[in-house]
Amino acid sequence: MKIAIAGAHFVGKTTLAQALAERLAGHAYVEEPYHQLAGDGHDVADVPGVDDFAEQLRVSAASIAAAGDAVFDRSPLDFLAYALSLKDRDPIDQDEWLEAIADGLAGLDLLVLCPIEEPDRIAVPAGEDRALRRAVDRRLKAMILDDSLGVLAGAVVTTMDVGGDLAARLRQVLAAAGRRP
Repeated sequence: MKIAIAGAHFVGKTTLAQALAERLAGHAYVEEPYHQLAGDGHDVADVPGVDDFAEQLRVSAASIAAAGDAVFDRSPLDFLAYALSLKDRDPIDQDEWLEAIADGLAGLDLLVLCPIEEPDRIAVPAGEDRALRRAVDRRLKAMILDDSLGVLAGAVVTTMDVGGDLAARLRQVLAAAGRRP
């Protein structure tokens, strides 16, 4: 089974993804593409731009296609949500992005959204762009829960959102995956 965890920054995606990979026998944890690119020696911006998010989308789709059973930290939709939420950005041809997104989603079995919760589950550092975080959260909710892009209608991926502490989130995802919590 291939599971992707989507969400804005500082919502608990990585914690959930790592915990799921530990709980699901035979599942690897696949770190988010930003870290994969940095680890491979690519020059990654501290504050990514549209081109950086496009490259991360490419890596995400390729990782999903190449992996066996795995839990992915981020989904292909995350990168378009971030790119569209940047204040000062170059124009984006969504059609170009949607093909890569559809390819990535086609390889997934379960797409899990970790939304921002009130109060926050993770302390958000003072220097973080909270407006960007909220904008990404709104876009991902629309993309995943409402299929605002129309890319999920033809996909066989199951979508869901989770809430609560880590134990509650694990129970929700494991139940959706058909596994005993």
